[in-house]
Amino acid sequence: MTLFPIICMLRKMVCVSMIVVCALSIRAVAEMPILTDVRAEGMGTAYTAVAHQSTALDWNPAGLGDMRRSDLTALFSQGFVDTKFTSISYGRPTDFGGWALGWGRVSNEFEKTNAQDDFLGNGAVSNDVVMAGFGYYRLPVSLGLSVRYFSEKIDPVQLSGYAFDVGALYEYKKLRLGWAWKNILSNSLEGTGMAGDNVSEVIPPLMRAGAALTLPLDFDIQFLSGASVDPTINPEIWHCTLITAADVEIPVYRNQSLAVSPGLEVGVNDLIAFRAGLKQCKDFSVGMSIKASAVSFDYAFVFNPSITNTHILSLSIYFGA
Repeated sequence: MTLFPIICMLRKMVCVSMIVVCALSIRAVAEMPILTDVRAEGMGTAYTAVAHQSTALDWNPAGLGDMRRSDLTALFSQGFVDTKFTSISYGRPTDFGGWALGWGRVSNEFEKTNAQDDFLGNGAVSNDVVMAGFGYYRLPVSLGLSVRYFSEKIDPVQLSGYAFDVGALYEYKKLRLGWAWKNILSNSLEGTGMAGDNVSEVIPPLMRAGAALTLPLDFDIQFLSGASVDPTINPEIWHCTLITAADVEIPVYRNQSLAVSPGLEVGVNDLIAFRAGLKQCKDFSVGMSIKASAVSFDYAFVFNPSITNTHILSLSIYFGA
């Protein structure tokens, strides 16, 4: 018995697996944010009450009302079987809140073969999402609305559709409470199937609620080092910020279940931050960011041994005061 038939069978299994995984990833795009914020991933997606820049567009649009500066953020990640995640967003504050525009894509490529394992060319799996939203802020409440247009393609199937998201934020001193309802007022993705027939795919709704507590922590480095305190020298103070957050996914559609995602972030002098979280109390993640003037570099690493570990990178540029 030769190994050739086995190799051919394995190749087909890999190709089919790639298509299935990418199709599931594309479906997940409609249910979850398309990785538009590395900070959120580093905190285990405990972000509904934390979101506040242009990337809030796909997490909680109410966070757009709390924007302080304009920002341009670009993200890249490569996941299971070379599935690529790419997104870019731009947001700008206004006198009443803020608005943002964004685009995201999940994509992959695979080899097409026939029953005889003849190579028929390369196929592509992709899902593009175009987003726009606005947040209105009036202390202590922010309200937000965003719309997303989906364009899904799995050669030769093509589907498209839209969905609306709404969100709210309530702020009391150091505590923030967030709520977001995704994919409301939407029907389904519709288009043409492999035989040219009409096909559709339901866009499932998703509801999330979250809380975040921000605690300022200042440390006198001279005192902590044990050195004698010289009253003639100004103390060196490290201004630290601790954010503890948690999100709850509330089931509003069939096959959904209640899931909790805790996370935290420690920032030092608004220059560097470290993060950790536990997505749905299953996937552990860590992350960090480094800021220099108007530029921020963010990194997250998501541990998922059952599928694959994922590296996520983003670069943000801030404008204005």
